[in-house]
Amino acid sequence: MHSCRLGDSMPLADENDGLVGKLVSMYERSPVLRMVVAAYPPLSVTESGLLATYKWWKARRMYVFADELVSLNLNPPEEQVKSREFCEAFGATASRVLETKREEKIRLFAHLLAAYVQ
Repeated sequence: MHSCRLGDSMPLADENDGLVGKLVSMYERSPVLRMVVAAYPPLSVTESGLLATYKWWKARRMYVFADELVSLNLNPPEEQVKSREFCEAFGATASRVLETKREEKIRLFAHLLAAYVQ
C-alpha cells in the first residue's frame, strides 16, 4: 500500500515557480545569506513576512483546488485512493496547481483529477 502525503517536509519553493519561486529557492539554499539576514533584525523581520506571504500564496492555491474537489462531491473507493496510480495522479496534479497562478485553471485541474477518479 502507498500513502499520499503533502506536508511541511517539502521545500517552500522550487525552480518552476517563476521569478519569485526561483528567488525564494535560491535564498533557501544559501545558508550564508540566511545567516547574514538573521544577524540584522530589520532584515530578519522582513524575511519572515515575505516568506510567510509566499507560503500563504502557495497554500491558497491548494485551498482553491481542495475546495473545488469538495464541490465536485467525489467519493472514490478507499482502494483507489491508496493505489500508486492515484497517488501519482494526485501528486502530479497538485504540483501543477502549485505552479499555477489563475484560480480558473486551478479549478480546471480539479475537474481533470475528478475525471480520472470517475
